[in-house]
Formats: sequence, C-alpha cells, structure tokens
Amino acid sequence: MALLGNNVFIVDVPKELQTREDMTFTTVKIDKYELNGWKFNDAALENYALLYVMDEKGNMVYYQYEATEKTLQIYSGAAAISQTAYDQYRKDVDASLKKHKMVIYGLGGGCVLLAGLSAFLFFRRKKTVKYQKRPVSSSGRDAEADTLRNISDD
Repeated sequence: MALLGNNVFIVDVPKELQTREDMTFTTVKIDKYELNGWKFNDAALENYALLYVMDEKGNMVYYQYEATEKTLQIYSGAAAISQTAYDQYRKDVDASLKKHKMVIYGLGGGCVLLAGLSAFLFFRRKKTVKYQKRPVSSSGRDAEADTLRNISDD
C-alpha cells in the first residue's frame, strides 16, 4: 500500500514488540487507514505515533508519523522527549554534578589535612639518643670499666 508517498506492507506486530517504554500500543489512524502502532504517553508528544511495517526491500522498519503535518519518516530510534522533560533532566544532571564536585573537594581537603597531620607528627617525634664513643684499652676492654674495677679492688 502507498502510505503518504511510501510503499509499505502492513504486518502484524509480534507480541514481544508490542510493549515499548513510555508508549501505548493502540490503533493509529493515518489518512483513510487504521494501523496498529504506538502513541507516546507524554502529552507534549500527542501528535506523534510509531508504526511497524515492512518496506519495499522486505526489511521490517519503524516509521514515525506526525499528525499535524501528516508526515511519515523512518524512525531513527532516538527517544522522543518533550522540552519540559529535557529541562528537568538537565536540572537533575547539573545538581548531580554539583554534588559530585563537593564530594571531590571534600576528599581532596581531607587528603591535604591528613598529609599535614602526618608531617607534623613526623617532625615532632622525639630525637633519638646518640651514643658517644668511649676509648677502648689496648686489651680490648673498656678503659673506664678498668678504672672502676681497679678502684673497687683496693
């Protein structure tokens, strides 16, 4: 059949394809024909419908129909979204990015604080006791110990 200048063949939509997110499977009226298709649940897209047909080459394709201009074009698969929904989406994304930035700044500040605390504790620690060298007698014994021993022998 010729539908708005496109030669297509009407096919039954398989059960597994009848459910689409944010769309309702229903009958769509185009020119003098009533075809199975989908309508968008969003009120801002009430003039749009989606059809599942077979083209002249035998390929199963989706066509998007716009009722006010009565145009039919191959559906690109891009999700249709109203301006209000898009604005809300952008607002949500911006809020999420702001929250992520704050988390990153907080983690960075915490790392700087920990590095400063570690440096403070490292330089504040007690100095180690340094040992002095004592002269050793020729016999290999400690001279001071020999002196003390000699005193005690008396």
